[in-house]
Amino acid sequence: MPRMSMSQEDDTFEEFDEDLLETLGELPDENETFSGTSNDSLTRERQATIEQIFFVRNIPRTLRKEANQDEENLSGTHSDALPLIAEIASDPKPLVRKELAKQVGALLNFASQFPGLVELLKKEVMRLLEDEYEAVRSEAVNALIALQPYLSRESSAELVHELVDILRQDEEADVICSTMSALERLATATTRTLPDLSASVVEHVHELRQASSAAVRARVARSFGVFCVARGEDEVHATLWPMLLKLAEDVEVGVRIAVASHLPEAAHALKVLFSHNFGVVARVAGGPWRMWHYGWDGR
Repeated sequence: MPRMSMSQEDDTFEEFDEDLLETLGELPDENETFSGTSNDSLTRERQATIEQIFFVRNIPRTLRKEANQDEENLSGTHSDALPLIAEIASDPKPLVRKELAKQVGALLNFASQFPGLVELLKKEVMRLLEDEYEAVRSEAVNALIALQPYLSRESSAELVHELVDILRQDEEADVICSTMSALERLATATTRTLPDLSASVVEHVHELRQASSAAVRARVARSFGVFCVARGEDEVHATLWPMLLKLAEDVEVGVRIAVASHLPEAAHALKVLFSHNFGVVARVAGGPWRMWHYGWDGR
């Protein structure tokens, strides 16, 4: 890993030390990499992980300090940061990758001066969104939302397309859920600032109602309530409600159950109870017992 100057007297050290005692238990699968090692080796590996996370956590502060000390060296600091971030994003330790995703918001205070660095962060965070560890993917979703205001309109649109491509190509249910979460939050975050982008998100999600993966179609059904809030009643009638009706007739029972299970949430989000239509969908999706469970008679 490229070296950058960092003081051991940082005032966050004690706070960090306690934080890491909890953090090290978050991804139990990481211990698989320590199988067959002695307790001393395990302790050394853990200590090395702590030091790496501490290093990553201090990168934003270090970059700012170096830039403030000598503005003429700003471009040099920027060029050092590029390979550093790319290397950390590929670190074999999931806790280190997770920490990088957590620091994206702080990095943007420095990286916003350099469009190339912002695009690099976008690229690496997109990769982390498909990480095998859920905790890493969850932080990557947060990082994407933090990144979006720093992206150009074109880059934001590309981001949406890339997220949709993940949904179309990936068969991992966990990755699908993380990606849909990112799309939902993007649509919500851009409703007022970039309404056309928010509409584009809904348009792409609407296309996914016909995705080959049943897991994707079920996740689309579960996102209905969120997109209703993001886009408003007009788009609900024009796009989202027909989409839900289509999914209610899906050949896969899991998709139909996803529709039925989230009808109350959708009604709450809209603050309108389409009682007749909900009864019809409930009958198609789950049968009389499910309508009885939710109190709809379908008449």
